Order: sequence, then C-alpha cells, then structure tokens
Amino acid sequence: MDEKRKLAYELLLPYFIDPAICGRHNGLCSYYTPDGRTCIAGKCMIDPQKFANSSDPIRKIIEIYGQIGTFKPDIVDKFTNDEWRGLQNIHDAIATTALIYDNSIFNTKEFKMYCVENNHTIYHSVKFYEDC
Repeated sequence: MDEKRKLAYELLLPYFIDPAICGRHNGLCSYYTPDGRTCIAGKCMIDPQKFANSSDPIRKIIEIYGQIGTFKPDIVDKFTNDEWRGLQNIHDAIATTALIYDNSIFNTKEFKMYCVENNHTIYHSVKFYEDC
C-alpha cells in the first residue's frame, strides 16, 4: 500500500469506527457542525468553522483558496482535488449509511485488510458495494 492510501485510510478510519462523529447536521453533511464535528476535509482544514455554512464542494473551495489556503500545512498537496472529492464521497456515504464504492483513493479490499492488520473494527452499519 502506498503512503497516500495509508494516509487516506488513517483519516477515514475514525468515521468507519464511529459514524456518529461525521460532520452531519440537520440532515446535511457539513465541513463543521455547531457541536464541533467535522467531515474528513473539515478536520484537515486550517479553519473549518469558516466553511460551516458552505454548501460548496471541496473542489470549489480548493479552486478558490488553493490547498495552502484551505488545509493544514502537513496535509497540503497530499491529495489531488479528485482524491479529495473521493474522500468526501466516502465520508458522506458513511454519514448517510449509503453504499461505499471504490474510487481513485479508496479500495474496499485494501481498506478491509488495513483494518484487520491494525486490529480495527468497522461499525456494523457501514455497507460496502462489493458486499451487496
């Protein structure tokens, strides 16, 4: 597994373990909720509260502010805009109990192996497309 995927899985893992921490408020996914929960992009942002009421996709925020103006220094340029979209899609699927599909940054089989190797248990309501 390459370092980029490993980082993606490390960032996603808390949401898989406990979907209640997802940045979701009033039925909508949010970069930052009133009680301090964040989505995957929100937890990597310099100032997620700035985007608390934003409905813009992460791609647009990155286009406007750039990765340097959006993300904490240790996460800048770790993922492409498309990969950020993929990470957000996985987060949103966890938050809404939708099916999780593989994408450019996420591979179900590899993620499950990562969880087994690191003794992590995925919350029972998480559903992967490959299991259907």
